[in-house]
Amino acid sequence: FCLVANASAKLQLGLDTFQVLYARLPKVLARLSGRQLAMVCHAWAKAHIHNDDLFELLALPLAAHAAKLEAHEVAITIFGYAHFRKAPKELFDVLLERFRGLLAEQ
Repeated sequence: FCLVANASAKLQLGLDTFQVLYARLPKVLARLSGRQLAMVCHAWAKAHIHNDDLFELLALPLAAHAAKLEAHEVAITIFGYAHFRKAPKELFDVLLERFRGLLAEQ
């Protein structure tokens, strides 16, 4: 799912494609890893497809996976939300905590 979303963004397939993907997302959401959730978030931002519902849907699963995300995954998640000027506290608190932890490991 996330690979299709990112390829669709890269190919600039547009709103119709992303509406189809969004309709499918609830069916696959529980099976997506933290990395895959981050990639979905990034794909929507890269395609410039504004969807408030998508970002609300992704926030809690991303927060649940935040402690296991790698630095790149944290970064593309933050990019996805920031692209649309979104910063839900319940997600960004744990993402920034993870980022601090990753930086401390360096």
